[in-house]
Amino acid sequence: MGSIDWDSREYPGHYQPVQLDPNEFNLPCGFCDWWNRRSISCCCCFPCFQCCGGRCNPCLVQKVDPLDPEIYKKTMQMPTKCPEEFKGVWWLEDNIAAESLVIFTDSFWEDQGDGIWYFEKDVPQSWLRDYSGFGICLGAGNAWSGCCSCCSSNWWNEWQTKVSITWNFPKGKGTLNDLEWVFKINENEWQKPSFKAKPGEPNANEITYMYRWRRVIGPDGNRTAAWDDMKTRIESPMPHQNCFTPWCPCWPLCISKKDRLLNMTYNSPTQVMILPPQFRTAAYSGCCIGPSCPCPCMCPCFANVYGVWTKNFPGPEATKIGKNSE
Repeated sequence: MGSIDWDSREYPGHYQPVQLDPNEFNLPCGFCDWWNRRSISCCCCFPCFQCCGGRCNPCLVQKVDPLDPEIYKKTMQMPTKCPEEFKGVWWLEDNIAAESLVIFTDSFWEDQGDGIWYFEKDVPQSWLRDYSGFGICLGAGNAWSGCCSCCSSNWWNEWQTKVSITWNFPKGKGTLNDLEWVFKINENEWQKPSFKAKPGEPNANEITYMYRWRRVIGPDGNRTAAWDDMKTRIESPMPHQNCFTPWCPCWPLCISKKDRLLNMTYNSPTQVMILPPQFRTAAYSGCCIGPSCPCPCMCPCFANVYGVWTKNFPGPEATKIGKNSE
C-alpha cells in the first residue's frame, strides 16, 4: 500500500451492520435456500464439494463442532509471532458470508516497529466455514484460487489466497486497502467496516458492509464472555422459519427479505476447516451422517500444502504430515 495515512479513516461512531438491512443490501435469489447457513439443499453433493475444497484430497477438509474447544487447541499452541492482541479464536459475528471463526496463530506476522505490524493469513486454512453448500463451496473457491498458475511449483505447495493487513496498534486500527479497515473496540473486539469510496472522494464515509471480530477464546485458552453469545447463536433455531423449512428449497419465499438476512447471522452447528499440515490426519469426514472414518493413509494429493506461517518458522517440521498429535 505504500505510505499509510492513519488519520484518513476514523471509527464510524457506532456499529452499522448494513448487510442486515434489505434497503441497503441485496441478497441475490433470496427466495431459494442457497444462502441459509444450515441449508440441506444439494446435501447429496456435500462430499464432492468437501473433497473439492481439499484440492481433491478427501481428508483435507474436516467437519468439526465449533463449540468443542479442543479443535482449536493444537493450532493455538503452535510456535507463533502473533502479538497478544490477536492470539486466541475469533468469531466473525454478523458476517453473512458463511465464515464463522478464524485463528491467527498460524499466520505470518512481521513487527515493523513503533507498534506497526504487517500480517498475512491464508484464507483456506484455520478458517471455519458453515457446513452448507454455500460454506463448503466458498472454501473450495478459496482453495483453488490461482489454478491458472498451477504449472508453478508454488501453487502445488502453498495456498494462493491470502489476506494481508497492516496494523497500527497504538492507534487501534488496521487496513487492508483504502476501502477496508478494522478498528479496535476493546481487547476482545475489533470491527471491520467496508467503505463505498476512498478517503476524500464522494460518499467516502458510506458503509457497505460491517461486522464484528469477537475473541471467544483468549490467549490463555479460557473462554471469554463472547463465547456464550456465540454458543447461543449456534444452538438457537433460526428465528424465522415456516412449515416448509428445511425440506423445500423455496421455503424462503414465505418470509421477508429482512428476515432472510437476520437468519444468515445464525451460524451452522457444524463447521468445516483445514488444519495446518502438522495436525492433518488420515480421516474422511465427508459423509452426511456419522463420525469421521479413519483412512489407511493420508491421500498425497496436495497433502503438503502449507501456509504463510512457514515464513516465520521455516524448516522440516513446518510441512510434516500425519504428525502424532496426542
